[in-house]
Amino acid sequence: MKNIIEQTTRLALHRKWLPAVASIIGVAFFAFTIPAQKAQADGFEKGNPLTLVGSWIMGVGAAPGPTFTALETFTEGGGSVETNNGPGSGPLAPGIGTWVRTGQRKFLATFWRQRFDTNGNFEGSLRVRRAITINEHGDEFTGRDNVDLFDPAGNRLPIDIPSAPFHGTRLVAERLTW
Repeated sequence: MKNIIEQTTRLALHRKWLPAVASIIGVAFFAFTIPAQKAQADGFEKGNPLTLVGSWIMGVGAAPGPTFTALETFTEGGGSVETNNGPGSGPLAPGIGTWVRTGQRKFLATFWRQRFDTNGNFEGSLRVRRAITINEHGDEFTGRDNVDLFDPAGNRLPIDIPSAPFHGTRLVAERLTW
């Protein structure tokens, strides 16, 4: 009889704590299984101004060195497409890349571009790595880049390209003026 009472008491304790334990496990499951890309991908149009998602126009470089303009679109899935009128941009050579969030307003982005000579012959690739910080309104960003050149076989060329500053402004749809 004493054994039956002990088993009943243990069962009652398990029934009391089981819902609490199950709730804790459930909350932990959902807290840790939200995909990181979904957290980074909630776009500007969805009310998150502190994201790269969208299209940007950038001034790259600083005088007295070369300066140029770049356009880049960052996608919700962490991809990017870039084009510019800078040195070595060449015809039909967009930059294709990826980006990740590293902090509340901080990001890393990398893109690759194929390089061609004036006759259209493949000369190698260019890799641009950037650290980006968005302002508190989400409509501008600043940062610096590192550029590496590669030969057609994929070997990094021993050319030192100085890090360049850049400043971007978010592009927004504009009303027609007529």
